[in-house]
Amino acid sequence: MFTSGWMGKVLRVDLTNGKISTEPLKEELMLNFIGGRGINSSLLYSETGPATDPLGGDNKLIIGTSPLTGTLVPTSSRFTITAKSPLTGILGDANVGGAFAPELKYAGFDFIIIQGISNNPVYLWIEDDRVVIKDAAYLWGKTTQETDRMIKEEIGDKEIRVLSIGLAGENLVKIAGIVTGVNIAARCGLGAVMGSKKLKAIAVKGSHTINISHPDKMLKLVDTIFEDYKTCQSWNWYPKLGWTTGQRGMGLSGCAPIKNYLVSGGNDYEKRQAFLDVETSEKYRFKDIACFSCPLACNKWLHMDKLGMKKAPAPGTGHMAIWEIYDYPFHVEVNDLCEAYGMDIYSVQGAISAAMEWYEKGIITKKETDGMEVKFGNKDAAISLIHKIAKREGFGNILAEGPIMAGKIIGADPDTTPACGYGKGTDHGPIDCTSMAMLTLALSVSTRGGGHTRCTPPMAWWGEETTVPERWKKIYRNAGAEEIMNKPWICHPVIADIVTYFETTNTSADIIEICKNTMEYYYFYGFKGIEIKDDLEWHAEWIEAVTGANVDRQYMETVAKRVLNLEKAYNVREGKLREDDMPSHRFMEKRRGEPLPLDGKSLDEKELQCLFDAYYEIHGWDPKTSVPKRKTLEDLGLSYVADDLESKVLRLT
Repeated sequence: MFTSGWMGKVLRVDLTNGKISTEPLKEELMLNFIGGRGINSSLLYSETGPATDPLGGDNKLIIGTSPLTGTLVPTSSRFTITAKSPLTGILGDANVGGAFAPELKYAGFDFIIIQGISNNPVYLWIEDDRVVIKDAAYLWGKTTQETDRMIKEEIGDKEIRVLSIGLAGENLVKIAGIVTGVNIAARCGLGAVMGSKKLKAIAVKGSHTINISHPDKMLKLVDTIFEDYKTCQSWNWYPKLGWTTGQRGMGLSGCAPIKNYLVSGGNDYEKRQAFLDVETSEKYRFKDIACFSCPLACNKWLHMDKLGMKKAPAPGTGHMAIWEIYDYPFHVEVNDLCEAYGMDIYSVQGAISAAMEWYEKGIITKKETDGMEVKFGNKDAAISLIHKIAKREGFGNILAEGPIMAGKIIGADPDTTPACGYGKGTDHGPIDCTSMAMLTLALSVSTRGGGHTRCTPPMAWWGEETTVPERWKKIYRNAGAEEIMNKPWICHPVIADIVTYFETTNTSADIIEICKNTMEYYYFYGFKGIEIKDDLEWHAEWIEAVTGANVDRQYMETVAKRVLNLEKAYNVREGKLREDDMPSHRFMEKRRGEPLPLDGKSLDEKELQCLFDAYYEIHGWDPKTSVPKRKTLEDLGLSYVADDLESKVLRLT
């Protein structure tokens, strides 16, 4: 069916015995899961389970591309890394861009499966069909930037692509990520999985060609979508003013948290001015960095007098208000330090903000914090804790377990770790969803744990600058819910439909491995093409042009649903049920202060439960347990999953 796009090979590496083998990419995987996150999740389901130790040799680190990867399809640079998460004990994955994935395809491989544990530090060198496990003792202890440079120097080629961990991954910090270039696969602690295998890095260089089934059709689609992009207002501001616009938008909407969510988002808008208009300030100089085949170049190099040349923080990472710190150069320093160590900045922000609350409430003292005053606003303490977390030193050794486990270790109320309030153990990133029903549902049901890129409808970012596109106004009107568009605290059942739609399109994006910045999900939902065909239709056309497969919108939707149900089943098999989807109590409290329209508003808990009922009903899951029903799984071709759940967990309805 898929005659082009794929290289057709899976690289499997067993680090315990040094065995390197190549397997054909099975047709049934391509047919049922297409690629990327889809095939990764299928492989994880079949090759790991409840008995798998996330930091043991049986866990698999799976790196997956798609048939679009390495082509001219806009933003076809992305790839997914999947493993059983050491942070949560459930399905864990992280999606990232750059140029590593296209290079892997050019080397002739679609997927890498890494298992076992090496006796000594190693890195993997892939040069077309030649794969070698090389000694990495000289790299152990180096930053991700140093590792990238030193491997290129050893091999003698600056053009190779490197994927590596820093000190955090080596030390099995459970909020460690994996870095490639200026991009990080940050979520779910997968850097610790890589570190547990003593795998410091993977380097790749390739020269093969990717066959395109219908190149003329693909080029026509590329031209069409680029013309559409240029009609978007966001085309003009996002590449140049993304940081400021993100800061301003989240501040006005009330989504940007303050002081570990003790203060409602939006109250600090005056202080937040310190973060605005940095792109046009004479203090800083920026240079665009684009991922492979990307028209946006949303990453930036930044030069400032004190720090020199650093990567500028991306718009989504700019929430220092969670520490009550309003200092852009300081945030640049924090961002650079986290990526050098290979750590998820969201998780770092969540862990340290929780520690600041614990300290100010007297739950911990200087005795536990190595003599530091871990107060809100204390920059020195924050920087010191970043170092300590990466090195697992002192109090940092506790925070290295992640915010929720750290709270359990010190005996804190779980409500003091609200960054994990939707996450089944994963912090969802600094987003304040208090009195916002759509955001609450979207973050709560994420299969890898909370995270806004899994599913957040554009209209969920409620605030002064948010407008609802006309086609979505029709959805509200048809549901008799037009009046709730400006009342985000109302838990109307139509919200479950909207969340399900964007959950499906975002899953599809991860399956075909393109960036959500070019989808209706995020900044480009205003482009004209979306009024003619939605994301799933675009995805079907890309797949058909590249692979030659006769697919349509319904096919893409079915594959996305199949992947979601498989991931849900993985978590059910690990014991995660409906109660694990429920948000933290802190997000049930009333809004406190600005923005005024949300002041005093809160979610009604009974109505919220009904909203979850509606979501589970749409998905064909048992509303009492959230477990997928047998018929749902069978209709998606997942009978074997239904049998597996019944044999290991519980009888399905």
